This record gives sequence, C-alpha cells and structure tokens, in this order.
Amino acid sequence: MKSFVTALAALLFVPGLCPANPVAEYFLSEIQVAPDSLERIEVHMYTRERPFPVDLSGWQVVTSSCTATVNDGIVLEDSNSYVVLSRENLTGPFSLPDDSGEIELWSPGGGPMDWYEYGRYNWAPPAGMSATTYSYWYYSYPDWWCVVGWYLDPTPTFGLPNDDQDGGIAGRVLDRFGRPLRCCWVTFQSAQGSGGVYCDSTGRYVMRPLGPGTYEVSARSDSAWLPTYYPESVTIAVNQFRDSINMTMYPVGIEERPTPDAAGPTQGTSIVRGVLHLSPSPFPLPEGEGAGVRARAVLLDAAGRKMLALRPGANDVRHLQPGIYFVQFAQAQAQAQATRKVILTR
Repeated sequence: MKSFVTALAALLFVPGLCPANPVAEYFLSEIQVAPDSLERIEVHMYTRERPFPVDLSGWQVVTSSCTATVNDGIVLEDSNSYVVLSRENLTGPFSLPDDSGEIELWSPGGGPMDWYEYGRYNWAPPAGMSATTYSYWYYSYPDWWCVVGWYLDPTPTFGLPNDDQDGGIAGRVLDRFGRPLRCCWVTFQSAQGSGGVYCDSTGRYVMRPLGPGTYEVSARSDSAWLPTYYPESVTIAVNQFRDSINMTMYPVGIEERPTPDAAGPTQGTSIVRGVLHLSPSPFPLPEGEGAGVRARAVLLDAAGRKMLALRPGANDVRHLQPGIYFVQFAQAQAQAQATRKVILTR
C-alpha cells in the first residue's frame, strides 16, 4: 500500500512538542506477524522537531493480544536508526495476531506515540512477508506534514531501509470516445488489502508502491457514470511496475455493444443495474447442427461458480454483490457455448 494511494494513511500528530507547529511523527516502520518465531516490529522515528537520541526504555508495545515493555538501553540514535523489537528485547508477553490486529506504541507516562491496525483495513502480511511503511513529507505553510502508508514487502529488511518500493500499477481512465476523465477514484483490491487514488486531469493514475500479488482494479466517479472494472486480474511480481492498465467508463444508461471474439464465441460487456434482461434469443451461437434451439443460460461469478439459472426476460439480480459476472449460454445438441460478461452495479 502506498502513502498517496490510500486513504488508510496512518497519521499521528503529537501535541506538546511544539504547539505552534504540530508535527506528524511515525515510529512503526515494519511488522511481521507470522510465523510466530519471527513475530517482530521495527521502530524507526523520523521527525523534523524531536531531538535525538530517543531512549525507548520503558516504552510499551500494546497489541490486541497483550502488552510488553521495551527493555533498558534501547535507543534511537538519529533519524537513520532502526530498532527491531521482539521477544528478545521486550519484557512481558508479546504476540502479533496473524490475520488482523492492532499495534500501539506508548511512551512512559505519556500517550500513544503511534498506532497501526492491520487486517480489516490494511495489509496483513502472509507468512514470510512483512508490511512496511512508506512515507513522504510535504510542506504546507506553516507546518511540515508527514503522510504514512503501508505496502507488502516480500523480502523483510528489518534494521535496514526498506527496499521494495518500486512495484505498482498505472493507467488511464477514459470515456467511450477515448477522452480522459479527471478526478475518478481508482481502487485496487487483493487478498491482503485495498486502497485507492484519484486520477489526474489527463485521466492518469499511479498506484505505488504495491507488493507482489494479484489485484482487481476498478474506477468510479460521480452518479452520472457507471463504475468500471479492469476485465482481468493484474498480477505483479516483486518491484514490478505494470502500466497501461486502462479502463473505460460509460454514462448511466449506456451499454457497450458486443464485439466478435476472434477465438470463437461472440463476447461483449453489459452494464446491469438490478435486473438482467435476456431476449428469447439472447445471444447468437455458432451455426451448425442444433442451431436455432434456445440456449440454456446461467450466471457465473468471476471464479466460474454458478450463481443463478437465467430465463428469457427479466432476471432479478439485486441480491448479488456488485462486481464482474459472466452469462454462459449453451446448446447441448450443438455442443456449443458462448459467454458474455456483465458488470452488476447497485
């Protein structure tokens, strides 16, 4: 996950350091939640105000499972220092839940200095990987602001600067005439988390850094436009950047015309809101033996699972979740099939 890409940025404003100039600080730099023998977090503080060194002795690591105290002698010498906290330098029980949880860092006699929730809204790193912060500073008079986000790091770099910040996805959002659409909200979703970014005045969006994985990419705008989904899952490797992941948005009420597929069956995309309409002869099948016999139609989800048997006329699909589905037509006599993609929206 990336700082400017996601609305899940973990900002912390520490009052009292300099009341006239609030300072955004972060301490939690990297976490690894599994396997249990490698549960650890990294602390790396960067600020333009707080003096170094920073003695972490007596600070508390509070998770959704337990509370542990940092042993004496754990110090951040300067803004380049990294401290890895684990059972070796913490007193008391220390555990990080694998799938979802919270981490808080408290100073002695003070308040929470940093906080991170993972799993429900943020990255929950799989075994052998870590979740890593990515931050940038920008100046907004009269204060400096720090924005912090998270992404998956397949090669944990505890005690060193993070090195997997190059992976990402980029493209453009266009209307059906190829003209750019500005300020559309483009989102990604994977098994580990989700996030989003606005495209610019040229319709271009850039989502980075992203860790390796498979992502579903979609875009939405105001109520005059239907949401759109990139038709294929986007897979990226470590530090891989995928560009030209372009999407087309259609005004409400506009349906994309079916287009021939060189591989065989006719295919196309329909935008569906609540009711899926099939004509008595809804989709042409290849000519041949059995042609003219009405095809059976079923609705499949993106994983190919049967969701609904369809009939000619109106089919109520309001109970299904919005997303990408496929209508599959088949003639047993002709041993022929055809498929049409539909996008269900609210």
